Amino acid sequence: SATHSAAHLHRTVALDTPRSAVPFGLLCRTPRTVRAGPFEPTPFPPFDWGTLLYPCRELEVTHVHGMQASLRKMLVILGANILLVTSAFRFPHRYCHSRLMPLSMCTEHHESALLAVNEMLEDRGRTSLAAVGELLRRNNLLPEGTSVSDFIRSQPGLTLSGRPNNLQVSLIGQTREAALVRLVSEVLNEAGTLSIQELKLKLSERGRSIPGLLTLLRRNSDSFRVDSGVAQLTSQALSSETISVAAPPMVRLQSLGLGAEMSSDLLPNSELVEEVLLLDLDNKAHMLEKSASYALRSGHEGCRTLVLGFCCTSHNPRLSKQGAEMCRELSDAGWLRLLAPIHDTKNAADFVMAFWAGWLHERLQLSTRFVMLSTDIHLDRTVCDLLAAQGRSVVSNPESLHQ
Repeated sequence: SATHSAAHLHRTVALDTPRSAVPFGLLCRTPRTVRAGPFEPTPFPPFDWGTLLYPCRELEVTHVHGMQASLRKMLVILGANILLVTSAFRFPHRYCHSRLMPLSMCTEHHESALLAVNEMLEDRGRTSLAAVGELLRRNNLLPEGTSVSDFIRSQPGLTLSGRPNNLQVSLIGQTREAALVRLVSEVLNEAGTLSIQELKLKLSERGRSIPGLLTLLRRNSDSFRVDSGVAQLTSQALSSETISVAAPPMVRLQSLGLGAEMSSDLLPNSELVEEVLLLDLDNKAHMLEKSASYALRSGHEGCRTLVLGFCCTSHNPRLSKQGAEMCRELSDAGWLRLLAPIHDTKNAADFVMAFWAGWLHERLQLSTRFVMLSTDIHLDRTVCDLLAAQGRSVVSNPESLHQ
């Protein structure tokens, strides 16, 4: 226009320029030049994706025809958004929408995430969405570009419930109470009859706390029996007459006088020790006989497994006569030790285990394997992890010993 100054025309593009002179593709490509009359080429501003997301941003078009400029901006934004959306869903049968990867790889990633969530829900029952998200992010299982809630909703076997600010995830057809009943049953099956306080302690060692535990036990009377603050499985609730007839003679552990001293002179030669069993008797007392039998699997002369039992001073589980004889035999040869704290305090036996594990780590060959037998997850995350960090081979609760 003749009314515009040369400087103004140098900075702008007239909107009445023929359409062929300023093609639509110019807005979506790398910087180009547009000639404005007889003046020098003017670089067109580079395309900015923010223009698509924020329509209110001003394009560098300044002409008196404001209505025409607004319409052109709206058409450009609408067309680019349509292209963007349609391209994202162009090949839904070949690509996963949450990642630019083949569908087969995306499916494997989703299956791993789903398996981890299912295991968590089977163990805990209904769980908060935040806890599920933490599990997936910690193990790098959350598909990229997918929120936790969207992932849960996309799985047919999972369901979300509760208030928007406190969403809960659960397996379809499974209740939280059923999972808690299964957990308590496992603890009582391992430890036998327990007081309510002892049961709470066993659960806390597994990292679990059940509010209203006593109510849960009484509400499920078909699975548990509660009497005078003592809980047991219904299948274990036998009459005293039946027990006296069916149970074989038992021997108390403390009456065996097993070795309780640790020194290089009393223990086997370090070159002979190939394995150390660290047995938490406070929650795995039933594994003592199995551990002794395992240590003697190659006979007395071929023993290469050192068994260390840890418990508080008041703990006195019962053993069968055969189990008591095996423990005496191993103790006399220096292959079994029963270690307890000087004074009973909270977690005292755990600290004793950690101390002697470090003592043995310093004296035994690096090839010697350590095996932890305990339901206390805190021990597993401290003693086992520290030994493994020092290059030790460490195993926690192997199935071969539980069979």
